[in-house]
Amino acid sequence: MTRQWVERHRKIKETVEKLIEERSCGYVSDTSVASTLNIDPRTVRSHFEIMSIDGYGECLEPDCRSFCPEYKIKEIWDRIRKKKRELS
Repeated sequence: MTRQWVERHRKIKETVEKLIEERSCGYVSDTSVASTLNIDPRTVRSHFEIMSIDGYGECLEPDCRSFCPEYKIKEIWDRIRKKKRELS
C-alpha cells in the first residue's frame, strides 16, 4: 500500500462520517462521497468494500454503491427494537 492510497482511504472514511452526520441518515452513496472529494465513484466503491471487509460497516448493495457504518447499523437496530417493545 502506498502512502497516497492510505491517505485517500482516510479521507473517504472521514467523508463518510461527515456526510452521515450532516444528513442525519444512516448511509452514504458512492456518488456523494466521490463528488465531495472530486474522485471517481469506482474508487469510492473499492474503499467501501475494504471498509466492509475490515468490519467498519456494510455495503448495502452487491455493487457497493451505498455504505452504512456499523455504528449507524447498531443505532438503527436499537431504534427498531425500541419501537417493537413499544408496540408490544
